[in-house]
Amino acid sequence: PSVGYRLFGVCVHSGRAAGSGHYFSYVRDPTPGGGWLLCNDEHVRESSFSAIPSSGSDTPYLLFYARDSDPRWDATMDDNHDHRPSLAALDSRLFADVMEDNR
Repeated sequence: PSVGYRLFGVCVHSGRAAGSGHYFSYVRDPTPGGGWLLCNDEHVRESSFSAIPSSGSDTPYLLFYARDSDPRWDATMDDNHDHRPSLAALDSRLFADVMEDNR
């Protein structure tokens, strides 16, 4: 049987090299009907899944998933806010890197 997962967090690196730059994150608000939040240092504001960068100098660095069967998330991720992006939706360079790392 297939096991499903839901994206609930993305850590993003902004900069040209891993040794420098800035990190910020997008996280799912776990309350019923909650959307995405942008967490950047001490600032937290409402955002959206479509605002998560996929290429350029802002690069998704870590993706956090929860199992569909996790009871902490079942009630909060309704159809209006559920995002299950596939690897194919990633920037082609990022997709190639993920596939290489998973070999």
